[in-house]
Amino acid sequence: MSQNDPMAHIALVALVVRDYDEAIRFYTEALGFELAEDTPRPDGSRWVVVRPRGAGTDTGSTALLLALAKDGDQRERVGDQTAAASGSSCTPTTSPGTTRG
Repeated sequence: MSQNDPMAHIALVALVVRDYDEAIRFYTEALGFELAEDTPRPDGSRWVVVRPRGAGTDTGSTALLLALAKDGDQRERVGDQTAAASGSSCTPTTSPGTTRG
């Protein structure tokens, strides 16, 4: 892709979460997403991807990569990751179904 080519799609959007399992429950149970991948990594972290149910795996699908907060600064931002255009939060904060935003 050159600088002049339009972006075809965004495959993954990373969201920082406090706890992998809490976030998986929120996205799968509260929002009806499906768990696309949950793979342990050598450093002890996990590669966790959720996507809207039925979105499939085609190249036009967008999914969420759930990234574990690694320090206090990142933990403070959990639940406060907003989209510039909408200002809406997409990350669970205290319990599944509860968000800040």
